[in-house]
Amino acid sequence: MGQAYGKLTGHSTTYTLLLLIIAAKYTAFSVTRNKLKTTLLERLASLLSGSSLISHLLADTIGLAAAWRVLCWLTSITDFGRITNKQKYDYVGAIFFDTFKGIPPLSWVLNKEEKKMAEGLRKTLKSSAHVTEMVSKLPTQGRDPQSLIAEVSKMVSFEDVKWKSGQVSGAVYHGGAEHLECMNTVSSMYSLSNPLHPDVWPSLRKFEAEIISMTCDFLNGGDENVVGCMTSGGTESILMAVKAHRELGLREYGIEFPEMIIPVTAHAAFDKAAEALRIKLIKLPVDPVTFQVDPILVKARINGNTILIVGSAPNYPMGTIDKIRDLASLAKHYNVGMHVDCCLGGFILPFAKEAGFEIPDFDFSIPGVTSMSCDTHKYGYAVKGTSVVLFRNKNYRHHMYWCYADWTGGLYCTPTMAGSRAGSVSAACWASMMQMGRQGYVDAATKIIKTREHIQAGIELIPGIEVCGQPKAMVVAWRATLRSLNVYRIADQMSHRGWSINSLQNPSAVHLCVTFPHTKDNMADRFLKDLREVVAELSTEVMSGGGSKSDGGGNAPIYGMTASLPKGPVNSMLNTYIDVVLEI
Repeated sequence: MGQAYGKLTGHSTTYTLLLLIIAAKYTAFSVTRNKLKTTLLERLASLLSGSSLISHLLADTIGLAAAWRVLCWLTSITDFGRITNKQKYDYVGAIFFDTFKGIPPLSWVLNKEEKKMAEGLRKTLKSSAHVTEMVSKLPTQGRDPQSLIAEVSKMVSFEDVKWKSGQVSGAVYHGGAEHLECMNTVSSMYSLSNPLHPDVWPSLRKFEAEIISMTCDFLNGGDENVVGCMTSGGTESILMAVKAHRELGLREYGIEFPEMIIPVTAHAAFDKAAEALRIKLIKLPVDPVTFQVDPILVKARINGNTILIVGSAPNYPMGTIDKIRDLASLAKHYNVGMHVDCCLGGFILPFAKEAGFEIPDFDFSIPGVTSMSCDTHKYGYAVKGTSVVLFRNKNYRHHMYWCYADWTGGLYCTPTMAGSRAGSVSAACWASMMQMGRQGYVDAATKIIKTREHIQAGIELIPGIEVCGQPKAMVVAWRATLRSLNVYRIADQMSHRGWSINSLQNPSAVHLCVTFPHTKDNMADRFLKDLREVVAELSTEVMSGGGSKSDGGGNAPIYGMTASLPKGPVNSMLNTYIDVVLEI
């Protein structure tokens, strides 16, 4: 009932009242026609259908408001017809799931499956023998510092083996002992610091201002008006960029129902931003070969409510770079924002381009680009918890700020979502960038791009799989060319050999995000050797008629199941996963 009310009125009290008035008017007509006495309804009918100016104004106002609501419904129906079949399936499936999930017998089945899944997750996530016993309450007496350090050291020394082996996709981007020691030392000096208080820690203000300035220097395309701000990571950088464009659209153009256009390969942080900021999200399919969004499709969806177009350089799943120049040209022509998500590529693409690699334009050198996100804690090689969001000028950045002049606690303002922040990660980020230097980033980007090219060339020679798109940066993704070959089983079998690679969906694929550790000790050749052997083994199973079926473990059965389900039940499964992660 609540959903029906929302669809009719947009949860607006005004439209609820208008609809009630319209219903009352026609009820009055009906009552009058049947010669029943009801003075109040007759007066309402007379008021709305009379010849006076007030009657005309009221009738026209109500009529126009009702017509506007009908137009909104028709627009929603039109939008539904323009989305992909998978998106339609998800939309209808979500409505069905939300409507009937609490009604037996479906609720019984869901509860049973949820408990079964939770138990399976507990066995998987809580089976680490090196992790000490969980604690649910504060100890009565405080523990000895040396025993705490010894306990933590034992656990972390076991876990460090995985990423130090160089067999992890992404996650740890540098890992050099000397580099890490420098950052940790600087970080420990600022363990109590807070950038919210620049009067207490003026050196932190220096660090953050210099991080922003240095990042602007290699991404501003020669535009000295480009400015930025530090955030806690790529998600917050994206959230703040979207917030800035929403506020600018509202304050300067009166856009009350903002829309944002993104390709389906854009990071899920844009979904978060749209959900949190109540922005209508237009998701467009990408070319199944190039994995780039078509600017023609983008152009067709631009309207007076569009506040932002999004492109990736590169996108996380396939590692391909969208046609940023074409998208920015549309943004400039229609006077809308253009965000380039460069969280992965910000510290790779400019330096790879400087080293002579063929990298398409992607930054503020392109007219029409209004904001960018760039993660310092990825290929900037800083510790986790820092990113930079950049804007074409201060006007855009001002719309990102949070300012409250009437708070009883005093004048209050913060540039991003957080109030207090950890100054230690900003100090460590500054130390990382200063230690690397421009040439250090050029050298690292060169090694990473060459390693990705080597791995990509090797994958292209393996029968049964193919590279997705034309990657230009650090990510290389592949999918199966045989329908009976399960690409998720490839990922599972690679994990048995110590490799941690990422599973993708829509289409089914996996990828490796090449980092600095992959450039050492013939790691690329070891990876290709294992991949060739795994694909050959699974292909042999397929050719012998056994099929590439899952052995019951890993990601293969999970992705195999979710591929056939709409988003509703899958999101319910994800809720269960998070619940298990957060429980004792």
